[in-house]
Amino acid sequence: MKILFLSVLLLAGCGTTQPPNVVDHNVLVTIPCKVVMPVKPVMPLTDNGLVDDDLFVKSKKALAEIELRKGYEGEIEAAANSCSK
Repeated sequence: MKILFLSVLLLAGCGTTQPPNVVDHNVLVTIPCKVVMPVKPVMPLTDNGLVDDDLFVKSKKALAEIELRKGYEGEIEAAANSCSK
């Protein structure tokens, strides 16, 4: 008799419970940004000073410096943007 009464109570208790409500909380956590800054490359035109090169050599150095500067600036932007997100 006691077993029947306990089993009825257990079954009645299982039928009336509602599933738990799940609540997500999004919490922003600040973390320190540790970025290794890229090393500045040697610029062929400005770092070596103006030497007595002809116009063709100076223009080649200027074009090479433009490409180096684009790459260096891209690395700096990537490093700066990695901390902002």
